[in-house]
Amino acid sequence: MAIHRAMCTTDPATEPSMPTVTVSLVALLLHMGWARDLEVRNLEGRLRAAEDGLQRLKYVLEELRREYEATRHSLSVAEEDAARLDNQINKLQALLQQGMVAFSASLHSGKIGPLPTATTLIYDDVLTNYGQAYDSDKGTFHPPYSLIQQTFHRYGTFTAPVGGVYYLTFKANAPAGSALAVSLVKNDGVQCSVYGELGGDAGSGAVLALRKGDRVVTRLSSNSCVEGDEKRRTGFGGFLLFPTA
Repeated sequence: MAIHRAMCTTDPATEPSMPTVTVSLVALLLHMGWARDLEVRNLEGRLRAAEDGLQRLKYVLEELRREYEATRHSLSVAEEDAARLDNQINKLQALLQQGMVAFSASLHSGKIGPLPTATTLIYDDVLTNYGQAYDSDKGTFHPPYSLIQQTFHRYGTFTAPVGGVYYLTFKANAPAGSALAVSLVKNDGVQCSVYGELGGDAGSGAVLALRKGDRVVTRLSSNSCVEGDEKRRTGFGGFLLFPTA
């Protein structure tokens, strides 16, 4: 009997404490679950932050795209404006080149008239010939811009090289006692005239709107005369004020 009791008797100090182990395990599991939940929440927060960042990035990219389109449109408009401006500059330069018209010629010596019919005066002394358009051999201004001008280059004719507003002037001197009658004639139409019965000096001029190819001459009337001298008191000149075409 004593032996049996000895085999069945146990030491309470060596027996495991079941409630303590269970609580610790539960606490560990709870801690692990809480940590996992915390990690999940952190991941969810980071994911939401990433999604927000992506949305902001999309917004920024869209704004940049709109700005790029607006800039490209502005550049296109600027290029078109630049092209139009270049075209206008080229046209203005062409007009300026055509508009460089100025001449002055005089009768340096000799006498013309009196003649039985009216005649176009031809001048032998070229003072100014901007653009080399005045034929000094013939005493004629004929700008080399069209074939029309070559047709009349022998007759003391000014031919408008470009449409515009011109100032043309003339002066005449007649010997004492001689009749003086000279007219500025555009396409056979008298624009202005000077007269004198006892010789002397006279002059006039006009601002004329000319089309390209219009012809202007100084015409000595019949039975009148003019003479040249070193003072160049008989002459014809003019220049383009501004082009109109």
